[in-house]
Amino acid sequence: MTRLVLRLREESGIAMVLVVFAFALLATLSVVLIDTVVSESTKSAKAVVRQSSFQAAESGVDEYIAKLSDDSAYYLHWVAPAESTRRDVASGTLVSASGSSPAPTTWCSNTRVRPAPAAWSLGSQWDYTNPAAPKSPWDYPNGREHWCNLGNNFEYSLQIIPPNKTQKGVTIISTGRRINVPTDTRTVEAVVRQSTIADFQEISNHSINWGANATAYGMIYANTDITWASGGTAYGNEYAVGAISSSPTWQVDPNTGVLATGFDGSGSTGYANLFAPPSPLTQPIDFNSFTTSLTEIASAAGDATGGGIYLDTSYPTWRLTFNSNGTVTVEGCTGASPDVTLPSCVAVAPSSRPVPSNGAIYSASDVIVRGTVKGRVTVATPGEIIIGGNILYEGDASFLSPTSGKNVLGLYAVDNVNVPCWILGDLDWRAALVAQGAGKTYMAQGGCPTGNKKNILNGSGTVDCNNPTNTVMRHRGSAAVEVSGSFSGKFDCRGFFYDDSLTYLPPPWFPTLDPDYSVLSFRELPSG
Repeated sequence: MTRLVLRLREESGIAMVLVVFAFALLATLSVVLIDTVVSESTKSAKAVVRQSSFQAAESGVDEYIAKLSDDSAYYLHWVAPAESTRRDVASGTLVSASGSSPAPTTWCSNTRVRPAPAAWSLGSQWDYTNPAAPKSPWDYPNGREHWCNLGNNFEYSLQIIPPNKTQKGVTIISTGRRINVPTDTRTVEAVVRQSTIADFQEISNHSINWGANATAYGMIYANTDITWASGGTAYGNEYAVGAISSSPTWQVDPNTGVLATGFDGSGSTGYANLFAPPSPLTQPIDFNSFTTSLTEIASAAGDATGGGIYLDTSYPTWRLTFNSNGTVTVEGCTGASPDVTLPSCVAVAPSSRPVPSNGAIYSASDVIVRGTVKGRVTVATPGEIIIGGNILYEGDASFLSPTSGKNVLGLYAVDNVNVPCWILGDLDWRAALVAQGAGKTYMAQGGCPTGNKKNILNGSGTVDCNNPTNTVMRHRGSAAVEVSGSFSGKFDCRGFFYDDSLTYLPPPWFPTLDPDYSVLSFRELPSG
């Protein structure tokens, strides 16, 4: 018995057992640690790939914004090299910068194989047949099949959605990934917009004066004062470097859903600094900067590849008659004073020309404009633009029942935009305009040999604008003028309406207020 007890108390060999258990524990911990390190390393690598894919997608957005900075209507003129194949919804025509599918993945890093963008001259108008579900003029039936190699083993692909009534910026959808690896893609959507002078109903380099009971339907800006007579109503914000006098009755802006208000530099409104938030302006509007657009239009008009129309000084005056089928009739005119006496005009071959796909018409001489516009176009001249008759857009049921988001006309004159003496009776016209030169404006020609006003009064002793005998001029659009003009000497009644489609469909080549694009929204989309 004593022997057994001694044997049980003996501890020889216990060290070996402990060593075995220790080695087993260390081996287990090593396996767990290695598995953890491998797992974390894999997660880290995936995170790096996903972050790099996101950065590649952002690069696509930045690259497209750079193209828009050079040409604000780039999306209507070109299909970008990294953009998926576009299909014109109306005709089914496919347009691709590569001419093949899939495109090479070395476009961005290897300029020798990178093609130029493909010209886009097809659909540009949204289909609002069903207002609840408007249709874009193009889609991407092949998915994302064109990619731009960034030279760092990552690439991006683009899809573009043009502005419309509800989304007033260009939508850029960019997907980033490792080259030829469909997993771990990241897709971002950016909506970007550049402010133009057509965002305002009227801009004046000096003062703006509104008559009694006048109504302003859009934003107003003056580099000095804005003065209202009694009974005025304003649906848009007003900005005066000087003062806003006798403020109107402010109404809710239908474009923003916010009550309109005034910003001025004199303290006569609640906002004494019109260049600080919540004002969107950061500095005074510089009229001298507009001349850059004139130069750009002249250059684009001379570009045959974009269908531009350049009219030289062969005639002292040109006449453009826009037609509802998307063409414009070109005539050369002679006569000493076309704003006083109707000139004699003859067709100049080719007399009927397509409205330029790049939206640029330039006349080195004065130009008369009239007709029904189909397309997006700006007419520019260093001289005078003369309104030669009614101007409407294709699809307008009438002046008071206009179409929106399909067509637009810009008129850019260094001299006046003028309604001539030989326009008699009523006048309806629709356009965004600029009269940029010193002392220039939009106006009715004064001192005409034949009067146009009837001056029939109502029972209160004021002009009766409901009497069809009285003459009426109505303008829908926007106006940026060096000084405010007047039409009261020619027409009994005048109506000035802002065209809110200009907030998402400005005329091509029109002057901008800010060279930079604002990002209205940015979000990541589910990849797929």
